[in-house]
Amino acid sequence: NTLNDYEETIVSIGGAIARYSTRQKFPVWGFGAKFNDQVRHIFQCGSNAEASGVSGVLEAYRTVFRMDLIMSGPTVYLDVIKAAAARAAKSQQNQNNGL
Repeated sequence: NTLNDYEETIVSIGGAIARYSTRQKFPVWGFGAKFNDQVRHIFQCGSNAEASGVSGVLEAYRTVFRMDLIMSGPTVYLDVIKAAAARAAKSQQNQNNGL
C-alpha cells in the first residue's frame, strides 16, 4: 500500500510525537471542508474523539475521504489552535490535580 504525501507526513510526525505519549491516544481534527453546504473550520476525523496510535490517526484521516465532504477554503486555523490550546490547558490542569 503506497502512502500519499499527507499519509507519509502523518506517519513521520505522528511517529515522532508518539514517542512522547504513554497513552498513545491522539485527537484528529480536520479543517477547511464543506459538509452539507456548510464550511467547517474544524471537525473530528474518525468516529472517536481520540485515535489509538499512529495507525489510528492514519485511519481517522482516511475516513474523512469516505464521507460526503468537499475540501473548501478559506483555511482558517484559529478554531484548531483554540481547540488544541484548550486541550493542552485541561491536560495540564489534570496533571496538577493528580488525575
